[in-house]
Amino acid sequence: MRMGNDDRHHTNIDVELDCWAVVRHFGGLAKCSRLMREFGIDLSVDAIEKWRRRKNIPTAQLVTLAAIARAKGVRFDIYDFIKEKQIES
Repeated sequence: MRMGNDDRHHTNIDVELDCWAVVRHFGGLAKCSRLMREFGIDLSVDAIEKWRRRKNIPTAQLVTLAAIARAKGVRFDIYDFIKEKQIES
């Protein structure tokens, strides 16, 4: 299988994770920080605030949030937090 740039898989949609909505889903900055600590990830409120400013949640932390949601019986579907916008070609 050849991997590389293949125009057949090109999309005209720009996507972005709504990091602030993810944090709100878990109760806000302080509660999100507490939940992460409960699950063994020592993250300060400031560290979580940086996710919002950078518009990026590190993959390991995103996976931890998914595990927290499962353990707490809370629905967490990543598609609910993706923002899409069309790109002019």
